[in-house]
Amino acid sequence: KATWGLSAMTIIPFSVLFIFGGKIFSIVFGAEWTTAGNYCQILAPWLFFVFINKPSAQVLIVKQELKFVFFLMVFSILLRVIAMLTGYYLYQSVVACLILFSAAGVITISINIRYAFMSCNK
Repeated sequence: KATWGLSAMTIIPFSVLFIFGGKIFSIVFGAEWTTAGNYCQILAPWLFFVFINKPSAQVLIVKQELKFVFFLMVFSILLRVIAMLTGYYLYQSVVACLILFSAAGVITISINIRYAFMSCNK
């Protein structure tokens, strides 16, 4: 319930950042911050999932699903490193690195949330 509540509460602010991040940053902080706003747009989906994942992560600890948590963390780190290296070496682009990093984070956190829901329904 907490994960769904956090999702409902923050989907609009994170969506606004995802769509208008560059413009918001340039208006609030000045034109020289547009690039930072663009990076924020790319990272917004991952940050949304990081925010809503907290209750699910705690559920897995309480339910003693530590083996799964460990392997998911290892998988997450490996996937993020591969994403960053792919973005750097294959695409030679900061934007590609951030997109792949964000996607890797969304994937692993989605797995974590799904597993927590399944664990609670046992």
